[in-house]
Amino acid sequence: MLDGDTAVFRLPEEFGHGRHNVAIDAGTLLDLQGTPIRPFSARFVLDLVGPWIVASSLLQPDFVPVGSLVYTARFDEALDASKLDANDVRLVGTISGDHRPTAFRYDSEGVTLTVEFRDLPDDAYTLTLLAGEEGFGDLVGNALDGEAAPGTRVPSGDGTPNDGPCLPENSLNPTLGLCDQSGALVVSDDNGAADGRNARLTYRVMTGGRCLFG
Repeated sequence: MLDGDTAVFRLPEEFGHGRHNVAIDAGTLLDLQGTPIRPFSARFVLDLVGPWIVASSLLQPDFVPVGSLVYTARFDEALDASKLDANDVRLVGTISGDHRPTAFRYDSEGVTLTVEFRDLPDDAYTLTLLAGEEGFGDLVGNALDGEAAPGTRVPSGDGTPNDGPCLPENSLNPTLGLCDQSGALVVSDDNGAADGRNARLTYRVMTGGRCLFG
């Protein structure tokens, strides 16, 4: 009891996500005059899970024609549309850099996002939906859980909202060899991309010499 007319009931630790019912039977509580309480019941929703992407028009490692691109994603629950705009979507080309959407639409009835891009050149791209307080999240503030689930690509979600991009980044590595000034190979990476696509190199040359790219 907090005071004469306020009682606090602690929920069990294993109380989980979802819809719940709470009830107080008639007569289980008495006031100071001994008058029994009337029956009470209510329902509430405990939302601890961020929204997931359940359908995506693009999945790694898809190939699409250059030029115009229309991307769609469908979510498993309603999003807070008041916090969504084109700034919450990033498309970055390995060579061409950032590309801003030319159109952005969120359909609250179909819980579907549609984003359009134009004049995209030949490149390898990373598409990211930004989650958080001013990005993709549900109506109670849970951020988008956007990673591909283990062993799958959709639905998204690893159980931890707002800890990564919606679509995995292209992590293919071309063959790389670093040689000293005499031409002797010092270190190499032979994990080339089987399909020949470009990727961002992760090696940094710390001393002078020649770089051989395969």
